[in-house]
Amino acid sequence: MKLTIHQNHVFIVNSKYFNFSTNKTLSFCFTFSIMSSSCLSLVMEIDNLEITADPNWLELPRDITMNILQRLDTVALVTSASVVCPLWWNICKDPHMWTTIDMMNNLSLTHSELAYSSRLEKICRYAVDRSCGHLKDIYIKSFGTDGVLLHIANR
Repeated sequence: MKLTIHQNHVFIVNSKYFNFSTNKTLSFCFTFSIMSSSCLSLVMEIDNLEITADPNWLELPRDITMNILQRLDTVALVTSASVVCPLWWNICKDPHMWTTIDMMNNLSLTHSELAYSSRLEKICRYAVDRSCGHLKDIYIKSFGTDGVLLHIANR
């Protein structure tokens, strides 16, 4: 950021701001006109609109990335998020990510989906194991066999 004062105007140039809702990086030129000692008017002009196509999500602090990943359901965490990159894999290994296991998005299974039920059981067991004793809440539906329930109870 560069600050320049010239003839009762303060210029701040080359200031950048990243807007997460639009995924755009904006460069601003701020101009402050000093009219009196008690009055300051602000005129903001967009100097350049610079669009960053791929923001670097790896630059987010680890705790923010963890917070974002915790909003995913268990199946998405196990099958998708944990294989994105080494950072996400390490975050997904953290037992605090598994205090709540939510597998309720899997509605009632039809007869043809019983094979999928076996996959859900494996994912559930994996998530319970990852919790390393930190599990507080678990939500399952339509696939909770005695074996899965015993596995949960023994952890």
